[in-house]
Amino acid sequence: MKKYTEKELLRVMIKEHKIQTIYLDNSQMKQLFNVCDRTLLRWRNAGKLPYERHDKKGKIYYKLHEVMNKMQSSS
Repeated sequence: MKKYTEKELLRVMIKEHKIQTIYLDNSQMKQLFNVCDRTLLRWRNAGKLPYERHDKKGKIYYKLHEVMNKMQSSS
């Protein structure tokens, strides 16, 4: 049986529509892509990273499937 990394497992589950929407916050995005806050900000400002604000405090969330699609299309 093949062992999947977290990234691979999420991709498979999204492709198979077992998970419809996964929201990640900044700390999860930093960990997933191994980048800092400033890099996420640059990606957002450049339009490379789709994001949403869901609460009154302005906390930023990312839809994982949109982020993965955007990253794949820009590669």
